[in-house]
Amino acid sequence: MSKNSKKLASWVIIFILMFNILTMYTTAAPRYKHTDEVRAMLTITNGIATCGAYAVGKPNTSSIVATVTLYRIVNNILVNEKTWSNITAYGDTLRWSDLRAVYRGYWYRLDVNATVYRNGESENVSVSHDFYSA
Repeated sequence: MSKNSKKLASWVIIFILMFNILTMYTTAAPRYKHTDEVRAMLTITNGIATCGAYAVGKPNTSSIVATVTLYRIVNNILVNEKTWSNITAYGDTLRWSDLRAVYRGYWYRLDVNATVYRNGESENVSVSHDFYSA
């Protein structure tokens, strides 16, 4: 393999990895008073959904409480597959993940709804991510 072919192959691999990373999760833009970032992460491999939530509060955040719901989309209707409630992190960062068996051949949506508590106030933030189970 020539030097140019190796470079091209390296760039193709980098592009594919970057595309996969960028499409793996959805992030809400920094438009909140008490929240720096909130993400819903959903990937499905061989009928197993990896569901994740990530939220970061601004400095002096006391806690973050989240509810995460996995939906199966059937004829444009959201069918609740699983809800995880009262996921709590004390401090400014919430990290959570879980696995769930899912049917193949459907689109799935992961909703993350979090409440960030900071300086005696609270702020609700939400984000969703869709993924197809092949």
